[in-house]
Amino acid sequence: MRAATGGLRDARGASARGPWQHFWAERQSSPHDIYPNSPRIPALLATGEGHDPVLEVGCGSARDSVALAGTGRKVVVLDAAPSALSLALAFARESGVRLRAVRGDARYLPFREASFGTVFHQGVLEHFLEPGAVLRENHRVLQENGTLLVDVPQTFHPWTLLKRILIPLGLWFGGWETQYTPKGIAREVSRPGFTVLKVYGEWMHPSLAYRLLRELGRRTKLFHLPLFPPDIGMIRLARWADRTLTHGAIELWTGYVVGVLAAKRP
Repeated sequence: MRAATGGLRDARGASARGPWQHFWAERQSSPHDIYPNSPRIPALLATGEGHDPVLEVGCGSARDSVALAGTGRKVVVLDAAPSALSLALAFARESGVRLRAVRGDARYLPFREASFGTVFHQGVLEHFLEPGAVLRENHRVLQENGTLLVDVPQTFHPWTLLKRILIPLGLWFGGWETQYTPKGIAREVSRPGFTVLKVYGEWMHPSLAYRLLRELGRRTKLFHLPLFPPDIGMIRLARWADRTLTHGAIELWTGYVVGVLAAKRP
């Protein structure tokens, strides 16, 4: 196992504006209480689906990057919030893998053209009023035939309805954000010149109802629920049935996230 790097480099113009510096700083003492992403992103970016080096833009806790680094990939993580980069490096050290961490702005990536074989971001693009600025930078730093993965909230989900209620009240943890339909995110990704290879959806596990109930117990201190409920296998069975019988069409339009796998063609 390789040792984790410990250094942070500031890119010119980098900032940690918005709620994310505070959000990730609060989680330094309990990083394992954060819901991890599903294995979808490391699986989609497995060897053969993208080349090294890999860049994660807006890494947060960098769980996906740590998983990729654990397979031997060379990974760089970028975030505007120093607290996120500290958490990412802590996860890397704990996992015995190596990450290079850079502080920077997703709209002005501090890298030369064609620096990366793979670029990905999860839960990032929806926070930008002008997503094209981020995607154009993705295109610039990718090598020819490089792979881009973009993962965002899906429009037709109760999570989005809850978000739209809380944002105007100033109660949403992530500040302002938007959401995308499967066709909408595919269209957005294609505008800078990417070729869309795959559009996918993912159901929330555990469910939104369970997460809200768990958060209620945590805030009121009346009861405590584990991060995940007992696994009875129903979500796995439903996902298998959807992907086998409908080729993922149900999950695509009912999942809480929708994503695009794309390529930069010459």
